[in-house]
Amino acid sequence: MFIDGNNLYFVQRKLKWNIDFEKLLNYFKGNENFYNAFYYSGYDTTDQNQENFLKALTLIGYTVRKKPLKTISSLDSEEKQKSNMDVEITLDLIVTSNHYDEAYLFSGDSDFESVVEYLRMIGKEVVVVSTLGHIAIELRNAADRYVDLAELREYLEKSHA
Repeated sequence: MFIDGNNLYFVQRKLKWNIDFEKLLNYFKGNENFYNAFYYSGYDTTDQNQENFLKALTLIGYTVRKKPLKTISSLDSEEKQKSNMDVEITLDLIVTSNHYDEAYLFSGDSDFESVVEYLRMIGKEVVVVSTLGHIAIELRNAADRYVDLAELREYLEKSHA
């Protein structure tokens, strides 16, 4: 599993329900040989809640790859924070490919089209997990299969208790 944390955050906001990441891990692990679950995130070094969330992911079995957000100023003096993990996701997809037959990519970003095509050329099955309105047609077309996260709500939703 390769999870683009920023992308999945916005998918959850669109769906209006939160994922229980332990349920997510168990659901996709199944009973087969499971290599790893990677979670990629830019993070705000001053946000203790975010830091606690990333630590919790590690404790339940995710490999967390993170880097601090950068503040970028535009020409109109507007500042926004950004952290792009596409290179890290792409590298892990390729470097670890001898450890898996099937990869689940949680992202809708068209930037992953080329790596998905490469993985398929070397015999890997790639399943893209996202939701409508957050999945680029290029990525959906490149993948072997597409799973709409909205259809998995009953299995993955975080309890409100």
